[in-house]
Amino acid sequence: MNVTNNGAGLWLWVDPAREAGYNSRTFDQAAFLARAVAVFRSKPTWNGDPPNAVKTHPDDIASNGLGPVATALGLRVIADPLVAPETYRLGIATDKRGGDGDGT
Repeated sequence: MNVTNNGAGLWLWVDPAREAGYNSRTFDQAAFLARAVAVFRSKPTWNGDPPNAVKTHPDDIASNGLGPVATALGLRVIADPLVAPETYRLGIATDKRGGDGDGT
């Protein structure tokens, strides 16, 4: 899990395939994203604040059931074609498009 600056604020990039023991058939998306939220909160960058958004590739939104999982974790789903398929970015979005409030 890496912190990246994509021009629209800092986002925590998470890739399930990089997790030890990852198996696409037994992948537990809810547990993975709950751990990612905990990692996000533990980073000094965000001073313990939780993320409010998760970015994912638009093609993944319909196919991976992210909506209900994200909602349960208090995250808004944002489609972003710059996010690699089957990965996620967690962050604090302050505008409807998922930027940091500066219009990006």
